[in-house]
Amino acid sequence: MKIIIGRKKFLDVLSQVQDIVAKEEIMPILAHILVEAVDDFVKITATNLEVSYMGICDCRVVKKGKMLLHAKKLYEILKVLPEGDISLEKKENNWVNLEQDNIKYNLMCLSTNEFPVIRSYEKDDFFVIEREILGGMIDKTLFAVADVGSSNYNISGAFLEKIDKNVIRMVGTDGRRLSLIDKGIQEKNDIPLKKGVIIPKKGVRKVKSFLDSGEKKFIFLRLEEKAIIIKDNIGTLVVNLIMGHYPDYRSIISGEKSCKSEFLVYKSDLISALKRVSILTEGENYPVKLDLEKNKMTVHSESSEFGNVKEEIEIVYSNENISFCLNAFYLLDVLRVIEGEQVKFLFSGNEEPLFIRDSLDDTFLSIIMPIKL
Repeated sequence: MKIIIGRKKFLDVLSQVQDIVAKEEIMPILAHILVEAVDDFVKITATNLEVSYMGICDCRVVKKGKMLLHAKKLYEILKVLPEGDISLEKKENNWVNLEQDNIKYNLMCLSTNEFPVIRSYEKDDFFVIEREILGGMIDKTLFAVADVGSSNYNISGAFLEKIDKNVIRMVGTDGRRLSLIDKGIQEKNDIPLKKGVIIPKKGVRKVKSFLDSGEKKFIFLRLEEKAIIIKDNIGTLVVNLIMGHYPDYRSIISGEKSCKSEFLVYKSDLISALKRVSILTEGENYPVKLDLEKNKMTVHSESSEFGNVKEEIEIVYSNENISFCLNAFYLLDVLRVIEGEQVKFLFSGNEEPLFIRDSLDDTFLSIIMPIKL
């Protein structure tokens, strides 16, 4: 096998797999990438058996074939090489020559026979979605997804389901907060999603990275029983799903309809106040107290070691005085993804869920459970 390939093109594809390849001590062969020379392009495959990536890159194929190279070392080499074409040639006894002008590396490679076979996917049975839409849905839910190791494994991923013929919903929760967003897509046919799926948190992060790295407006999305597949013009990402049942979140969000009170606040005012007040929070829940009076909110916290702080901001509110205790950083996570200048909060009591709405986007909903006073 021998190819001539542009350094930058090759490096761009390799950058996509660095957070996929497994650590050497876990399974040595999965720390490597499969490089296959086919016709006038090279195909690069990486997997950790949970997430797989297959990318393509134009090159000049002198001799077809395949080789298995250490992903991290190859990436480190390409980063320090000057711009220009490089030559990769597989020799006998699993050695590879990497050359560029007067620079020559002799690299060891592994046999390709034991590398897992990753299925290739054509564009059949995919539906089309805008890259920006799917990326935005991830931004507005990922922060609420439980970390791996949660007592409820099924919430350590984002839930994706179809709620109407051409409308999909993404949900994230860790049991103390929840965020969801609905988006319509420009699909002529019914979206082929029979039931909701749970995408693991690490996989969702990789999907976001994949979306951010591309330039084409649309991507292709396919959902199977055990995997989600995303494809664009230069690569394919396959993420294994969490096989389980997602909690009944609908019973929680339905509580918004019975909320008796609400208030409006400027997002920038509340973010600034929370940043200042949260400096003196203490405890694992980072508690801040919100005291509501007519058209005024007092945000305050205290620390037995450092003191206390409070700040007053204007709001639109006309009901009885009430106080909430919330995790400051949970609230900041929500405010950072809200697009409008104003935020609406709805509630029934200070120990009931607090529902948060974006003044510019009624497809987004976030819920935070208060800390008991």
